[in-house]
Amino acid sequence: MDVGETIPAALVVELACKPEGDESVHPKGVQIRGATIIGELDFEDRTLTRPLWLSECTIADGINLRGARAKVLGFQDCPKIGGIEAGELRVDRSLLLRRSTVKGRVYLIGADIGGSLECSGSYLDGGDEPALRADMLKVAGAIFLRNGFRANGALVLDRAHVGALNDSPDCWPTQKGGLELNGFTYGALAAHCGLDSDSRLRWLHLQPKLNYFDPQPYEQLAKVMKAQGHNADARAVLIAKERDRRPFLQWHKRVLSVLFDVLVGYGYRPWLAAVWMAVFIAGGALAVAQADHLGHMVPAKERVYMDKAYVADRVLPAEYPHLQPVVYSLDVFLPFVDLQQEDYWMPTDQRGQARVFGRGMMLWRWLHIAFGWALSALFVAGITGLIKKE
Repeated sequence: MDVGETIPAALVVELACKPEGDESVHPKGVQIRGATIIGELDFEDRTLTRPLWLSECTIADGINLRGARAKVLGFQDCPKIGGIEAGELRVDRSLLLRRSTVKGRVYLIGADIGGSLECSGSYLDGGDEPALRADMLKVAGAIFLRNGFRANGALVLDRAHVGALNDSPDCWPTQKGGLELNGFTYGALAAHCGLDSDSRLRWLHLQPKLNYFDPQPYEQLAKVMKAQGHNADARAVLIAKERDRRPFLQWHKRVLSVLFDVLVGYGYRPWLAAVWMAVFIAGGALAVAQADHLGHMVPAKERVYMDKAYVADRVLPAEYPHLQPVVYSLDVFLPFVDLQQEDYWMPTDQRGQARVFGRGMMLWRWLHIAFGWALSALFVAGITGLIKKE
């Protein structure tokens, strides 16, 4: 119906809710284009027996769909809709709100949509309220928030579930607190809507600042990313979860959190432990070489000191292993490894130059052993997933 005139809202309601067998309404539903609808479209607790399609219509007094039942609802290119109240709405197929302006909140708490919810290109102006209240919303298909979608007011998706999320970074809220995702679950993210961890973490950080930490939005995002083959991005999200949790921990747990982050990336980057191990081993080798140069590395076996050649000229017996700084550092650092260096050589402060350096080397040896155990354990735990939280 192309009218370009005014229509009373009651007439639209009457047409959409006529009994199934009534032939006065086209089987394809009520289709109105370019009308100004006077009054509120009040479908509260009513059953719309036919699809309703309103294009380029002005509905200044808004739409009441609380507790209604519908086959399909379509609002396209509508210059003004004075809010949509649709709590507990049931739609067999889709609810389409395309390229329309809603002056008032869109209220979909507890609604159940069998197809998709499409808000592409629309502007939702909630004023002082959230622009979209969709707590506990269920959408079997996708929710579309892209192609120029904008909102003045928060998008509240707490405990909602959708089959897929199809949005776009340029359509996200611009202010912190503009997105509420507590308990929000989704089966997939559209491939073109930003699957990299940097973009999606910016999305998560649009949530309001709370006095507690909620890990669920991070875990949900990582789960979907991993399922779609973006394993590295999923790990980055889980690491960000632990970092964002840190300010809510007690001080000693914050210290441990920093250590786990730096040393193994909370178990998601166990290769970091291998890097630190290489750094410690290389540093230890340099220290041992310098200690040997200054005379602070001596044989550990007493029999050497009974050898005449060693007592006279510091010449080692032929069968005695020579000091090798890199191998010595490895032997001290790695537990359960015997490279025939640690048992045969030891630092001392009783000989050589700069005895303070010798005392430092004695302390270094114990620290080297301790860090070796710690980093080796973290590396193994990271590789086997013992410290991962998925």
